[in-house]
Amino acid sequence: MTPLPSDYARIRILGSFHELATTRFESGVNALCWPRELPGDFGEVVERLGAGDGIVTLEEARLRGLPVSAAGRTAIDILLEDQRLLRERDLDPSLNLIHGYPRDASPGPVPTDVFSFHADSAPVETDTWLCTYHGAPSEGLQNDEARRLR
Repeated sequence: MTPLPSDYARIRILGSFHELATTRFESGVNALCWPRELPGDFGEVVERLGAGDGIVTLEEARLRGLPVSAAGRTAIDILLEDQRLLRERDLDPSLNLIHGYPRDASPGPVPTDVFSFHADSAPVETDTWLCTYHGAPSEGLQNDEARRLR
């Protein structure tokens, strides 16, 4: 697991799903993180899903039908339980297997494809949940490390 910056005031580390779902952004905090060490073999699940292109949305029936070991089954159960918890909060989660992202055909002055560093902002508080179960997680950039290009 990638270490989170312990001295950065805009990130708040939480210890449970309940905290993640109920903690409000305040005092300059703009990211809430719930680091977890999960049991199960998520790599096996990815392997059993096979190669592909782009982004594939995973349905429960497909996941449950995979021929996996007990550790793979544990990983699938965690994926589906996380979805259930989000749905209970009237959210609409999507579980995706990302083989690759499309590149911007004509990016203009600021590329917006996810291979590029980009600024995410919202004028109102919104719920965006990112969770990486296997592979490299999303990478954040601290505000004071960003440089505006003109």
